[in-house]
Amino acid sequence: MKNLSFITILLCIVLTVAGCCSQGKTKIGIAWRADSNSKGYISICRAIEAAGGEPVLLDQVISNEVPYTEGKVSQEAVDENGILLQKYADKIKAQGFRKSNAASVAKGIKAIVFTGGEDISPTLFARPVPWHGLLEDKRYNVTRDISDYLLMAHCLEQDIAVLGLCRGCQVLGVVAGTDMIQDIPAHYAKLKNKSDYTHRQKKEPNVKRDYNPHPVKVIQKKSLFAKIAGCDILPGCPSWHHQAVTNLKGTDLIVTGVTEVNGIQIIEAFENPKKRFVLGVQFHPEIAVIKNLNNAPNKGDYTSYEQALEFFKAIVSAAH
Repeated sequence: MKNLSFITILLCIVLTVAGCCSQGKTKIGIAWRADSNSKGYISICRAIEAAGGEPVLLDQVISNEVPYTEGKVSQEAVDENGILLQKYADKIKAQGFRKSNAASVAKGIKAIVFTGGEDISPTLFARPVPWHGLLEDKRYNVTRDISDYLLMAHCLEQDIAVLGLCRGCQVLGVVAGTDMIQDIPAHYAKLKNKSDYTHRQKKEPNVKRDYNPHPVKVIQKKSLFAKIAGCDILPGCPSWHHQAVTNLKGTDLIVTGVTEVNGIQIIEAFENPKKRFVLGVQFHPEIAVIKNLNNAPNKGDYTSYEQALEFFKAIVSAAH
């Protein structure tokens, strides 16, 4: 009986220690998205876990200035293309997160990842522009637009660490006041250059598209991006986007990474040096992580597991 008691006590100690270790993991918020069963969301979670953090899907941020129906922005606030009407977009930009539940959603969270997804309503841009007119890319989610915009504004105000990936990078730019390229191939054509599909594979009949790998050049040696990349040119960055941030003038953001094709630069990474950790990258390091974790046949086309994981180790470290 004495031996049994000793074993029981030892087992309790082991379980207690294991529980403490689990509870001690740094919580990393993931900006709300309804499709929590999607590949994109699951990849982010696994990357955060691999970096030693605990992913936490945050609640939706809701504005008091916009009508909702069962948790979604009501149709009366959306135009025929699925874009947030300008009058509501103006209220979001003017009132910011203060007329929302952003503070309660982010309470206790020291770092947040903003993930990829749909195009952002162009009415939310600092200098609004019309819809790009591309039917195949008419994908908007105004409910998420508002949630992301207000949460990002709150993070910047409260100096909560931010890592923006693809759409998340663009949200950071839009909230900070940057301009946007609404379609990269159209941008190239406007400059009388060959249409470029470096950032997203061209849609071909009966061909399944995957993330397009391409290099990103570090252009600011003393930057978060340079420290994380650990090299002058980060190879195989997984990309799937047709829009990009441009013209950072008048903002606190600085460009730290670019890709250049046919003499035209596309911004791939930017950050706010006035904050402790605010970084946006236009590509998907989580996909490089997941390709390696899943031992995908084409994993060698992308950024190495170690290099890609550094982005998530950095945001976990920033939350301490």
